[in-house]
Amino acid sequence: MTLGPLPWDMSKPFNKDCVANLQDYNEEIRNVREMCDVECLKEKNMVRNILTIWKEIKQLRETQGFIATNAKILIYKEETNFAKEDKQWQKRIKGHISRAKKKN
Repeated sequence: MTLGPLPWDMSKPFNKDCVANLQDYNEEIRNVREMCDVECLKEKNMVRNILTIWKEIKQLRETQGFIATNAKILIYKEETNFAKEDKQWQKRIKGHISRAKKKN
C-alpha cells in the first residue's frame, strides 16, 4: 500500500527524532492493522458459532416436538467502504507527519 506523494521535501535532511517518529508510526499502524484483522476473525467465528448453535437448538426443539417459539435471531450485514476508510487512514497519517514536522 502506498500513501501517495510524500508531504515533505526530500531534499532537506531529516533529524533523527523525526525518522524515529515515522518508524514508530509505521510500527503502530502495522500493529493496529494486525489487531483489527485478529478481532475481525474472532467476530466472524463468533457469528458462525452462534448460527451453528442456533440451528442445533432449532433441530433439537423440532425433534422434541416444540415447534413454535417467540425467540428468533436477526443478523444484519454491514457494508464497508474500504476505499473511504483507506483515505481516512491516509489523512490521519499525513496529519501525524505534519504535526511531527512542526514540533521539529
